[in-house]
Amino acid sequence: MKKFFLVVGAALFFLWGGFCWPVWAATLSLVNVPDSVIYDQEFLIEVYFNINAQNTIYYLRPCFYSEGSANYFGCVKVGEDWVCDSQVNKTAYLPIVTNDQGVWQGQILVLAGRNEVGEFNFKIRRYTAGGSSLDSDPVTIKLIEPEPQVTPTLLPTLTPDPSPLPPTST
Repeated sequence: MKKFFLVVGAALFFLWGGFCWPVWAATLSLVNVPDSVIYDQEFLIEVYFNINAQNTIYYLRPCFYSEGSANYFGCVKVGEDWVCDSQVNKTAYLPIVTNDQGVWQGQILVLAGRNEVGEFNFKIRRYTAGGSSLDSDPVTIKLIEPEPQVTPTLLPTLTPDPSPLPPTST
């Protein structure tokens, strides 16, 4: 009988804790990510970030990478400048601040920043000032080459040869 109360008591303790203590989960989601982009063309993506930390500064970084690789590349527009690739100081990336509900959503301007073509995984990585990170789920983006610019070739302009004038009668 003691065992029964011990087991029931332990179950109630863990069940009660699950209902009463907040969950410290965070979500980082991407919306409207294009299927393909020209590798040297900037594009906008929408980001939704939710965490149980109100009015807190975080830093966002775009990451392009090949399957199975941790060699990330990509640039984000911060003010008038592009911040690219692996920064030692993670606070160099795009700063965001969560609101009173612990949410930030907005658009960020992204650029691959390398002349790479092919299919790549793409994600947004969120950093804290201390360097800890959280990743969005990756999506696949195809980086393509720009269309070659066709310059029309100038052809010589033909001018008619003067033809003899018919004789005039006097």
